[in-house]
This record gives sequence, C-alpha cells and structure tokens, in this order.
Amino acid sequence: MLRSQGIPARLAVGYVPGERNPFSGLYEVKAKDAHAWAEVYFPGVGWQPFDPTASVPLAGDAPTTSAGSGLATYVGRRLGGQVIYWILGAVALASACFAWRSRPRRTRRKRSWAAKAAAELENIGRSSGRARQQGETLIEFARRFGDPRARNVAEAISREAFAPGGLSPEERLDAEQKLLALRRPALDA
Repeated sequence: MLRSQGIPARLAVGYVPGERNPFSGLYEVKAKDAHAWAEVYFPGVGWQPFDPTASVPLAGDAPTTSAGSGLATYVGRRLGGQVIYWILGAVALASACFAWRSRPRRTRRKRSWAAKAAAELENIGRSSGRARQQGETLIEFARRFGDPRARNVAEAISREAFAPGGLSPEERLDAEQKLLALRRPALDA
C-alpha cells in the first residue's frame, strides 16, 4: 500500500527475541520465534520498522533485566511437574557435598628426623655431583661419597628409621654434626 503511494517500503523478516534464559541473561531464539514486519524509509532517518502485530516486541525492543530474574518461571515452563524432583535432587547433592566436606580429614604427618636427614644427605650428594641412583639404598649411596662420615650418617638414619627404639639423643646429635660437616664442603664449593 505504501509503495502504491510512492513511499519506499519493504518486507523485513527475522526473529522476535524469544525466551530469555535467566541463567545466562541471553535470549533463546527458536524457529517458532520467526517473524515478519514492514519497514518504511524516511529520508534523513533511514529504515524504520512498523509491526502491525499486537504485542510482539522487535529484537531490540525487549526489556533488559539482569541474569537470574524470571528463573522460577523459566524453570517451571521447562520442567513442569518435574520441578520438585529437581529440587529434591539438588538438596540431596548439596547435603552429600556438605557431608563430604565436613568429614574428618587426615592431617599430614610431620616428616620424621630420619626422613629429613635422608633428604639432606641426598641434597648434599646432588650438589656435589653424586645424585642417588634409582634402587640404590641410602647406605650404598653414602658409600659412593668416599667419606666415612656419609656412611656413618646413612647407617644412623637407617637405625632411626628401622631399628626398634631408634637412636639415642647422643647418637642423633653425632649424626647431625657429621651431616653438618658434610654440608660445609658442599657449601664452600
């Protein structure tokens, strides 16, 4: 009708906004949201849409709301009578997560003196170019040092770790002094 009067007009085809997803805040556009409307050209303004269909918003005319609003309506339409099952499932899952997080946790045990001393002996060996080989016992490793103090420390560590009663305080102090003496040349290098 507009064209018959010499007014530029055209048919525009597209989609109405569709249903808004409250989780993402975006609109879900489906085939059922296809729509057509008229556009009229105004000089100096451009193409302007005219939609004679009642209550159908154009793509840019939908009200903007924050994500999360309309969640109950959205879920209710999607799930219908299944909402109660989803809610119960979510409550059960949350309860299980809470119970799992509330369980008593194993505390990390402190490293024993023997473990710390063995690690220190291995560090001294590594820093002097004698890394412990895979499958090598601590005593075999200490023998490669060529220093009897290293073998004495390795034997003391083994007694502390595996012998009933472990080391006496004096024996432990002696092993620590030998370990310190072994460390000094590595630090001086």
